Amino acid sequence: MLGILWKDLKVMRMQTAILTSIFLMMTVASVWNTGRQDDISFFLNFLTLMPIFFTLLPCSALALEQQEQTNAWLMTLPCSRKQMVLEKYVLLLVFGLGSAAVVGIATAILTGNALSFALAMRSGTLGMCFQCILLPLYYKLGFQKAKFIYGVLEKPFRNYFEKAERMKGQTGENLMMLLELRLDNVMFRMGYGRTRKESRQIVGHKHVTVNGNTVTIPSYRVKPGDVIEIKEKYKTSQRYKDILEVTEARIVPEWLEAN
Repeated sequence: MLGILWKDLKVMRMQTAILTSIFLMMTVASVWNTGRQDDISFFLNFLTLMPIFFTLLPCSALALEQQEQTNAWLMTLPCSRKQMVLEKYVLLLVFGLGSAAVVGIATAILTGNALSFALAMRSGTLGMCFQCILLPLYYKLGFQKAKFIYGVLEKPFRNYFEKAERMKGQTGENLMMLLELRLDNVMFRMGYGRTRKESRQIVGHKHVTVNGNTVTIPSYRVKPGDVIEIKEKYKTSQRYKDILEVTEARIVPEWLEAN
């Protein structure tokens, strides 16, 4: 977890530098306008809001992870998803409380009033509370979800990644190829399953043959030229009629041929 925290701190160094520069400029402007009550009030009010901007940085780190497609690499580290989520909250505390304390001390010195420190801490706390609500939504709506889409547990997913690293080409593309070639995923892509979980159950219940042989392993790796079928005695069952009625509009990938 400490490694991911260090990565995020390094990734966010430019954004941190920009916000720190704004803070320093506002501090200098406050000192410069010490004798002008209206002007210094504006700068001090802006300064007390700075911690809220710093609390946005953990979400920026999440967005960068998605943009740079580092999700697969992150999910193979020796830590659980719970620890990875916890790291973002730790990062939020670092930026939220750290910036609130620095801003609070600076404004308290400039005004000679301890109330300024309390206002800065309040801004930091509000910003953290708001991000605590948003962070779970960010994860739910798209960050670091490949492992959960394909229904692969931590250790098997790590094994897939290690195999993808040993293959020629880009590791990320190799990883997605290995996941797509799982038998349960191929069944889902062909329309034999409303969800991957259902396709996995169909394979586990001995309803599927590959080249005429029954296969009950959802992670079985499909190879070019393999013929995958539902056993004849199950094809006409109501279950598959209901499934195909739901999935008939599903687009089959070009690398698959479904009859």
